[in-house]
Amino acid sequence: MSEFIDKRILIADDDEIHLAIIEKMLKELGADVISVRDGGEAIDTYRDEHGKFDLLILDLIMPKFGGLDVAQKIRSVDAIPGALNIPIITMTAHNGSYDPDRAKAVNISEHLIKPIDPEDLLNVIRKYLN
Repeated sequence: MSEFIDKRILIADDDEIHLAIIEKMLKELGADVISVRDGGEAIDTYRDEHGKFDLLILDLIMPKFGGLDVAQKIRSVDAIPGALNIPIITMTAHNGSYDPDRAKAVNISEHLIKPIDPEDLLNVIRKYLN
């Protein structure tokens, strides 16, 4: 199935099992997936790739920078067209770590609670990529 063919998705999550599951699911649907394991790598990858992604999926709690920090840094990259508007989905297993006011300030598109239901994740991704 090639539902997400020609779509590039950056996933940042320090939970390797969770990362592998999401990556495999999206690749099976045709997406070009880049996976990183911490917030610093996510920022560097986004900049190195000149923001050529259609969607970001970020864990809230990661080494170096959490998902909201990553979103804030990416949104502030004026030199990359689309940085202000790229859809960003955050996720966490620690519900108390989600700050809705800060998420709104950095323009988070959606937030999901782990463990992620694959169908819920796909529905959210479809909302932004279709």
